Amino acid sequence: MILWGKLKDIGLNEYRAEYLSDPFGVPTNICWHTFSPHLKLSPNHMEGFALVHGQTIRMEPKGMLHYANGYTNPGYEENKYPLRHIFNLMSEFTGGQEADFYPYWQNQEYLDTQNTDVLGSFYVNSKGEVLLVFCNLSETSQQINVIFQNFNDQLSQVRDPFLDSDILIQNGMFTLDLSSQGYRLLWIK
Repeated sequence: MILWGKLKDIGLNEYRAEYLSDPFGVPTNICWHTFSPHLKLSPNHMEGFALVHGQTIRMEPKGMLHYANGYTNPGYEENKYPLRHIFNLMSEFTGGQEADFYPYWQNQEYLDTQNTDVLGSFYVNSKGEVLLVFCNLSETSQQINVIFQNFNDQLSQVRDPFLDSDILIQNGMFTLDLSSQGYRLLWIK
């Protein structure tokens, strides 16, 4: 993985076959060394890629404490490492219960990003709330129109918990900005 220069270099079918437990591969999380000068992808880039696959990244505790303590507010900037914020968000979202995961390669009947460079997966908790995860594989920023067919009813509130902002919904869709190789998390209540 160290040789990956950009997210688009990662073969998605090969990645799923080798690194995901269902239906092939071995269960894993991504180990990412943050202090190497040779890495071209930041931990925040890899976090979005891992999340859209239902995984997290793992790094040495020293690095996690160093980065996490430096940032009290979560964010998507390349130089941030919001792992503890992601763990807190996932704990709050699930409420200690199991959540169902709908990965991008099996959720087309519910979620359409209208952009092949953007992967979108989501979780559904026991209350029927949805946590959407988007990952931009492109080296350029993207603005996408997202269509999401909610399980229970029409979209009512889409919120970005990291930016503490609501996303405007128009005609059952919303527009989302993604930075270069960036990701976003959205909570539908």
